[in-house]
Amino acid sequence: MPYITKEQVKAKRKALKEALPEYKLSITTEHYSGIKVVIMRGPSMLHGTTYEQLNPYIDYREERWDRDLEKHVSYPEYADLMEIIMPILNEGKGASTEDSDYGMIPDYYTWVHIGKWDKPYVCTQIAGVDFSESLDQLDNLTIFA
Repeated sequence: MPYITKEQVKAKRKALKEALPEYKLSITTEHYSGIKVVIMRGPSMLHGTTYEQLNPYIDYREERWDRDLEKHVSYPEYADLMEIIMPILNEGKGASTEDSDYGMIPDYYTWVHIGKWDKPYVCTQIAGVDFSESLDQLDNLTIFA
């Protein structure tokens, strides 16, 4: 059965925040069976995406057909982020166990998202101006009624 400890998540959280200091990340455990990394804010536009679930098995540098845009597109910025995030998430992950019903079961699952379904990704840098400090102040703003 997949399982990840709080200590493993804490260590991966620290490593990811050190590897991507310009991004605001939400790193959580999901039901003790996996770790979810959500990129909430950063200096890149990420192709205008506000919410996206990334697949670690896709090469985002390769052009693929986008049915919404009706053209071939590639997303090298996604690939750059995944090349940093996935080795950290997979570090210390043991060999999967084989199960007769479900095939190979990993030690734990990993998910990488851009934004959350209810809280979109925000680009902190527009036309060379960095808004990250202003956004941090808004996050810490308290309104008394």
